[in-house]
Amino acid sequence: MSRLKLRMRSILGVGILLGAICGFSPPVPAQAPLLELSSSEVYPGQTGVPFELRLSHVGSVEGIEIGLAPSSSTVLIAEVILNGGVLEGLDLEFSSIQIDPDGQAASILWTLDSSVPFTTFLSPGDDQLLATVICDIDEDFLAASTVLLEFVDGVGTPPATNTVHSSSVALTPQTTAGTITGFSSNHFSFDTLPAFAGELDHLVDVVVNNSVNVQGFSLAITYDPAILNCTSFGIEDTITDVTGAEFVEEIINVVPGQAILGVLLDVIPPYNSQMIPASGLALPFAKLRFEVSETVTSNVATPIRFTDNIGTPPIENLLVIAGSSVLPVTVDTFLPIRGIAIFLRGDADGSLDLDLADVIQSVFYVTNQCPECPPITCMVALDANDDGGVDIADGVWVANYLFTQGPPPPPPFPDPGPDPTPDTLTCDN
Repeated sequence: MSRLKLRMRSILGVGILLGAICGFSPPVPAQAPLLELSSSEVYPGQTGVPFELRLSHVGSVEGIEIGLAPSSSTVLIAEVILNGGVLEGLDLEFSSIQIDPDGQAASILWTLDSSVPFTTFLSPGDDQLLATVICDIDEDFLAASTVLLEFVDGVGTPPATNTVHSSSVALTPQTTAGTITGFSSNHFSFDTLPAFAGELDHLVDVVVNNSVNVQGFSLAITYDPAILNCTSFGIEDTITDVTGAEFVEEIINVVPGQAILGVLLDVIPPYNSQMIPASGLALPFAKLRFEVSETVTSNVATPIRFTDNIGTPPIENLLVIAGSSVLPVTVDTFLPIRGIAIFLRGDADGSLDLDLADVIQSVFYVTNQCPECPPITCMVALDANDDGGVDIADGVWVANYLFTQGPPPPPPFPDPGPDPTPDTLTCDN
């Protein structure tokens, strides 16, 4: 991976040099581009906190290099995803996202086009969403502390340098770090585990951290209906349920991708002052349940968001405190979904074709004769004989099939498909 990154940097440099030699000199931006991260309030132990990575620039952009690091080990970088951003769906010439195993640094390199006349680029614009950086918060995070998610040079291998290649010029951008602070007011967030394609009952807790007693609340949630189908939105087994809510109204599936919940705790005489107490803890106070589409064939992260003014009449995310409506701080999340991998049995190099290259790649892997070869992303594809393991017998099986009329690999073959005999081998395709 590191050699590929160095090669792509070299290609960008050669492209710029050729442009100068050939007289290609597009206008140089009048000001430095701006890279910035959003900020968020969090609580100790919170997972899946999104920080939007945005770019403002006045020239075309052919490549971007970024280094990120939190200023404290109590914040961990978990993932960088392109959902909803200007890079999603683009045929990037090169993309590399490396996150340290301890989550303390991330290096990113995106190349849109490395060759003059740069036909693929980002057009000039302000506040363009590049990606979302997902962070987890350690239990040791102090509620009153402030941590920065910073742009840092020198992280990754090879070391990343924050650079924007704009109109054939390598520019050093201005940067604005994201600020991570302990919650200082009423706070809504989500808590969940990763889901799996085809899962029928995936639980997502809606969490409240309230600084004063709460008499009621409303929740307005949106999600991608092509991936998730909400089957229920209620209060079972939550602090709200324990308190004894007297009015609960659920609205789901009226509009695809929207779920609404309204709750009042004490509306029926005699009034007993039932309230969600201010415990100082982040507690589940509502629960969402989803069916996950079985058509997800790759690992994705899909957003679940607090979205005000949905439904008829429009509903906001709010708390009822002392008889008045109070707007809380809300933190969205991205639900990781492990897709059903589609692969071709014996296809070690991921080309969706079986040939001599797959035999070589398989042998290289099991004998460790090519430590600089690209990492294997679909181990189950290497299991050519479908015995649940990867060893030298798999390369022999493919060679016999190709050259000595041996038996073909078991399904999925000759067409790509899901694994009909699942085992412990993984596949990220």
